[in-house]
Amino acid sequence: MTHRDEFQALLRSRYLNLETFRRNGTGVRTPVWFAHDSGTTRPDGRAALYVYSNQRTGKLKRLRHTARVRIARCSIGGTLKGRWFETRARVLDDPIEQQHALGVLQKRYGLLMRLAGWAAAVVGRLGERRVIRIEMPIV
Repeated sequence: MTHRDEFQALLRSRYLNLETFRRNGTGVRTPVWFAHDSGTTRPDGRAALYVYSNQRTGKLKRLRHTARVRIARCSIGGTLKGRWFETRARVLDDPIEQQHALGVLQKRYGLLMRLAGWAAAVVGRLGERRVIRIEMPIV
């Protein structure tokens, strides 16, 4: 499979393995939901991948000190199904961009995303959600 074909397969995948890095360089892998935004609805016109997580998670803490990440398609349990792509990511601080990203995720995951939001609201953590923007790797 070519580099480009592998990346297209990643975009079709249901789960993404997101590897963030500790200060000592050790990678920590986490299977996550993600959604692709082609950039057509974004003010800057740039494509990106979005992931959301609770602000207390290790991956958000690690992203605050380094933007370096690796991504690969995977199963729900994190078993790799494709090759790794090196790229960069950041936690969104702009509430408008965060709402846009949550809308992109909602469109992809529908009822499952609504149920996750409901569960977060029930336990009082809905306001702790943060969105990670992953830059599109060059393929």
